[in-house]
Amino acid sequence: MKLSLIVSRAIFSLGVLGSVSICAQEITINSSGEIRTYFDIDQNENLSIKDSYKNGDLTINMAYNGDLNNDVASEENEDKTKLNIDLGENNLIFKATTIDPQLSNYIGNVNFTAKTITLEDMHLQAIYGGSVINGDTTISGKTDVFTNSNGEITINRSPDEFGSVVTVATNMPDLDTSNASLTINGNFNADKTYFNGFNVGKNYLNFNIKLY
Repeated sequence: MKLSLIVSRAIFSLGVLGSVSICAQEITINSSGEIRTYFDIDQNENLSIKDSYKNGDLTINMAYNGDLNNDVASEENEDKTKLNIDLGENNLIFKATTIDPQLSNYIGNVNFTAKTITLEDMHLQAIYGGSVINGDTTISGKTDVFTNSNGEITINRSPDEFGSVVTVATNMPDLDTSNASLTINGNFNADKTYFNGFNVGKNYLNFNIKLY
């Protein structure tokens, strides 16, 4: 299935069923200085959730406006680091809890594995290498992306003004994004989400989504 560059309120599956875990945990990141409390950082400045948060359902509240990856990256690794979270058969929720999420809460270049993955008012970026999400995935925001007046579609605002955005960028030499991609293995549900694509030197970028 091929989607146009800008897609919103696209429902690709029924809602994701939740589950209850006796080991469920919730963490809140209030500033960039707290990232290392919850994530291990390797020599390439990739982030991996600490083992102590892998044994049950996990909710991560991003309570400051920032870029989780780049906030711990050196200039050399900016926009290149990975965000790794593997919860196995447990559930992951990643959400912005700032007063104004439109000011942006970025995560990028993700490798997520969980039974279900829920992103609320997050800017998900795939701009370096392959980003992979394994699990039934729901991405949602609080602001309508477009209005439909007698069949005429109008985009309400620019991407930076939405809380929920998915960006895939490739062939951008300045960012070394020639092989960027996003793969979601599982059912996918997107609501009030702006899909943003960049493919420098081309006049198209296809979102190819497989339904399972």
